[in-house]
Amino acid sequence: MWETIKPWATHLPSSSVSVGLRNNSKGIRPCVTIGAGLARSLGWVKKHRVVVQTDTELGLLRLSLSGTRDGYSLFGSLTCQTLCVAFSMHGMPSTRRRAEVAECRVEDGALIITQPAWMRAGGASVAMPQPRRSADPDAAAPDRRDELEAKQLLRKGTSISDVVREFGFSFATVVGWHESVLAERKGRAA
Repeated sequence: MWETIKPWATHLPSSSVSVGLRNNSKGIRPCVTIGAGLARSLGWVKKHRVVVQTDTELGLLRLSLSGTRDGYSLFGSLTCQTLCVAFSMHGMPSTRRRAEVAECRVEDGALIITQPAWMRAGGASVAMPQPRRSADPDAAAPDRRDELEAKQLLRKGTSISDVVREFGFSFATVVGWHESVLAERKGRAA
């Protein structure tokens, strides 16, 4: 019996976001794909323009609707019902990267996305104004027991943001733990 293999974008859960590197006529560029349900909840449609910002300290991307003709145009297809935005970003790897699902949240009408590790590694920055967030000087310093407990929550699928809120540690600290949990999984799978 024949089974149809659908393109990657159709497998993206409706409320999810993926980030990859695509090769097009303008070269290799980061591309964010937004699930149909999430795009609908934001009220975003094809040809809307979005401003892309980055916070390199926290490893976040921020997409928000542009009130002018500035920004990048959203595009998509009728078959996938997802929206995409490709944008220029300095310091990106020179080879394509398969899209991977990224953690995201909606904040004040903007889509906040956790950058994949390969995007943060090069110290990349978008050629647009960046919001500067001050580091929380009151963030608790983790001890070994707290670290182990936080990693256990991450292994069970708790989001990075939820662990940050629960323990009060810096976002960068919890992202580092999340990456080590992912590395452990890859080590066991090999």
